[in-house]
Amino acid sequence: MDLKEAKQKLYDTNFLIKGFRHSKAIEYLEATDEIEAMDILAEALVKIKNKRKVKKISKILSSITEPAKIDRLWLVWSTEKNLRLGEILKTNQMLVADGKTRILCLLKLGRVEAIGLERPTVISVSKLSGFDDADVKESIAGYEKKLQSFSQDGYLAFLLLSKQYDKIGKDRKAVESILPYLKDHYSSVSEQAEKYLCRLPESMQDFAALKTGDVSRLEFNRDKIWEVAPYFDDKDPDVVAGAEKYLDSVKKEKPNLAILFLLKIGREKELGTDIRHLREISGFLDDVDDDVRQAVNRYFHFLPDRPDINEEIYNIWIRTESKDLLEVIKEKKRQPIAPEKEALFCLVAGRVEQYHNLEDKDGVLFQQAYIMASESFRKRINETVVRTADNVLTEKYRKALLHRGDIDPEVYYETLKQANDEEGLFEAAGKMDIMGLLDLCERWDHSDWRPKNVRRRDIVETAVKAFKKVGQLTFETDAKLPSGLTDLFTFWENQNPGDKDLREGLSSKDPFIQARSIYMGHRKGLMDDSTINGLEKGGDWPIRMVGKMLFPEKLNPEDKDHVQWLNLLTGIDAEILSAKVACTPDVYKRHTMMLKERGAGGDKISARRWALLTILHSFQTEWVGSAITLEDDDSAEELGAIEVEDIDAADLQF
Repeated sequence: MDLKEAKQKLYDTNFLIKGFRHSKAIEYLEATDEIEAMDILAEALVKIKNKRKVKKISKILSSITEPAKIDRLWLVWSTEKNLRLGEILKTNQMLVADGKTRILCLLKLGRVEAIGLERPTVISVSKLSGFDDADVKESIAGYEKKLQSFSQDGYLAFLLLSKQYDKIGKDRKAVESILPYLKDHYSSVSEQAEKYLCRLPESMQDFAALKTGDVSRLEFNRDKIWEVAPYFDDKDPDVVAGAEKYLDSVKKEKPNLAILFLLKIGREKELGTDIRHLREISGFLDDVDDDVRQAVNRYFHFLPDRPDINEEIYNIWIRTESKDLLEVIKEKKRQPIAPEKEALFCLVAGRVEQYHNLEDKDGVLFQQAYIMASESFRKRINETVVRTADNVLTEKYRKALLHRGDIDPEVYYETLKQANDEEGLFEAAGKMDIMGLLDLCERWDHSDWRPKNVRRRDIVETAVKAFKKVGQLTFETDAKLPSGLTDLFTFWENQNPGDKDLREGLSSKDPFIQARSIYMGHRKGLMDDSTINGLEKGGDWPIRMVGKMLFPEKLNPEDKDHVQWLNLLTGIDAEILSAKVACTPDVYKRHTMMLKERGAGGDKISARRWALLTILHSFQTEWVGSAITLEDDDSAEELGAIEVEDIDAADLQF
């Protein structure tokens, strides 16, 4: 009989002879020296249902003493999870002398004291931590306690191998304890140590990288340098060394980021004084981080007083409008190479005396400074001019900027008032309308200040005398339209027709489309006055209405329109309110005739009109003809110039 035949007979089902064959098979399996017989007997414990035979097989297995057979039984149990076999092995304390199942045998038998603490044994036990057997699990727990008591090194290795990361912890002390295992002699341990680190919070991973000097783990970006920055002050010299190593790597790989890094850790002096660095560092003047901003401020304060550096500081200040750099310039009294930049600084910072020391006699520096100034700087220059009320500065402001067309009239007038410059105010009147003149008349009416020029003083006196008869002027806002109605002009503006539509609309048969083209086209500058001149006198009433609005100076109160409410647009108030002081001789002549014809008498409205016209006419006496440009040829090169033809000599005698 052999093992194959014995296994067949063990499960024979012949009713008459199966008992005999079963007994013979068991006897053979018990007597044979073949190790595989243990496999068949262990399997029979589970498959055979006859309790008597199972009891007999159990007795046979319990009496086995050969180490090889015992080892085979433990191997079968470990792979098949045979509960009956496991109970036999445990009850009879069948111990394996040696072999790969010895540790499992000791765990099952509860012989923890016999299990060593050396690294290979720790690795073997940890591999069995997932074995599905209550006795083994209990023994492994006991073994873990044994390690904790007698071998901290083995205990940490066991925790890593069994992936009990929570027991290791996530704090700095725990991380430090695991770092040596990254280079453990056994790869399984080092691999688990690496996995442990990867599951840590990012801050602890950074600490581990710095502690070990393995900074290749760290990225090169702003967030990371912010996380590393505190470690430069760490108490652990290894960590500080790691931070320095990381800084060196950043300098090599990301030079621009290294600048920010040095600013963040307060080592701005290491940046040097290269002009290129100044420009890069200036990008952090308004950084959201307080440490960076303060370091940038210190950096610019500590820079040497060199012409090229000072020039660049001014350039950066002009570009960034930095308040910190403004203070640096003030405190260190830095001088740029270009004097116009210093002029800009003086005007923006309100240092008028320093500006005068530049001896800007012709105002060129003022003009150059204003040109390079931003919108916000120009407002501050305006404030300086107003606040200081310096006559010389005011004159520089006027001369330097008036020809540019971007002088702020309100600021300019205010500076003249602050400086009590009556001559300048009178000069400014040449560009005013009646509302501006009324403001000046009110000033002169409440003070004794007057221009020094006799002729101009007489004009002021005439205007002030008339001003006393103007009375209170009020301006009312339009009444709110009833629900459902829309203002016609607002409606046209919302339509926003194109230039082509407006030009074609001039010849439209629809009077409203034609009126829209006239009104919108004149506002857009698509057609000059000569193109639509006279429309206020002819055409349908919408066209006449637009004409009256566009040319109030051409209205005659004696001309009556058959559309009665259009007559309300007539009168000289509209002409007076829209007229400018600087005028042509024909306008001046018309106003002179109107004063003679109407006189100062009549009702209150007439008296007011006469007073307003007198004020306007008195100043026009000084500037009549100033709106005309005369050249040798027939061309007009000045914007707004008027060509005057066939003027009698008498008309030019004022």
